[in-house]
Amino acid sequence: MKRIILETDWWTDCDDAAALKLLIEKHKKKEIELLGVSINTFTEYSVRSVDAVLIADGIQNMPIGINEKVVHKGEPKYQKPSSRYSDRTEYENPVKMYRRLLSESDEPVEIISIGFLNNLKWLLESKADELSPLDGTQLVKSKVKKLWIMGGKWDEDGKKEYNLSASELAVESAIFVCESWPTPIVFSGFENGINTISGKNFPKYSIIYEIFSVNGHPEGRCSWDPMVSLLAVTDDFEKAGYTPVYGKATIDKDGGSHFTEDSDGRHCYVKMNYPPEYYGELIDNIICK
Repeated sequence: MKRIILETDWWTDCDDAAALKLLIEKHKKKEIELLGVSINTFTEYSVRSVDAVLIADGIQNMPIGINEKVVHKGEPKYQKPSSRYSDRTEYENPVKMYRRLLSESDEPVEIISIGFLNNLKWLLESKADELSPLDGTQLVKSKVKKLWIMGGKWDEDGKKEYNLSASELAVESAIFVCESWPTPIVFSGFENGINTISGKNFPKYSIIYEIFSVNGHPEGRCSWDPMVSLLAVTDDFEKAGYTPVYGKATIDKDGGSHFTEDSDGRHCYVKMNYPPEYYGELIDNIICK
């Protein structure tokens, strides 16, 4: 069974919630094991909001890590309202959580990143500790099979995409991870999700419908995050409806995305083989029941 850790900003958009819901459904069906959720930004409502989505589907005590150093100003749209469904106060440092979960796993783990990459940068930079004698890069190389990233814009060279360019830290982290991550990386870019709408048929009483509605998208939202999550779960490009392009991804100092094709490259980005509606329907068949 595929073991997955979700890395999310859980801040700017509601498609993070759709991605988490998709992984929850796959977890409940025992098609994957969701080991934990790592949050790379901070609000006082983030942990309770994530936990609320989990416990709404009967998942109790899921490990959650959050980095308190990356604080966003402003009033969150959906995090505060949804947090009222949970009274959770416990969470882990995300790097410690990664090191613990990876060291404890006797099977390969895969990471799905649908936010900024700062936690993954700091994981690579982590030192040996009581959890593992390996440093972060060694630990990732020994335990992480693949990293799946919603990020970049690969249909136009040099264009920026929010997850990899939103701040100085986001750019710094994206540059570092693209250069230093020791296992394969699969990117699903901005161009895939922008016209693919999912979340159109959530039950009106569900917490996910409330999150989408409060965020201003009761009729569905662009599917950046659930698309890469479903691709990771499927783990078969042809079956999932994509064509991979292999090579080397780089991010420039301004956050622009670049890709050099190489059939032997450790990175790849994916191109859609079908119209956007195809993928939206696949996602909705999972998350809107």
